[in-house]
Amino acid sequence: MGKILSLISYKNIQYYEKINHPYWKWGIMNKSILTKREKEIFTLLVSGNSTRDIASSLNISEKTVRNHISNVMQKLGVKGRAQAVVELIRLKEISLWAT
Repeated sequence: MGKILSLISYKNIQYYEKINHPYWKWGIMNKSILTKREKEIFTLLVSGNSTRDIASSLNISEKTVRNHISNVMQKLGVKGRAQAVVELIRLKEISLWAT
């Protein structure tokens, strides 16, 4: 009986997390969260590039790079770049390894 209740509780928690994730609420979980440019920026970011390096390689300003990063953090509801990267990897939006 205890194992069943544990399983039910675990499933309820998983369901709650799933339906309360902003992208499930918006109905876009199966679509890409990132724009093409945001994906380019985060791919370069996880490759170890600085904001200056990314701006230079994409021919945009450093401020624009920071704006893209900030927009992604806001979309994901996280407070830092590292949290954004972790969440994007978890959502399979980016990878640590080149494909």
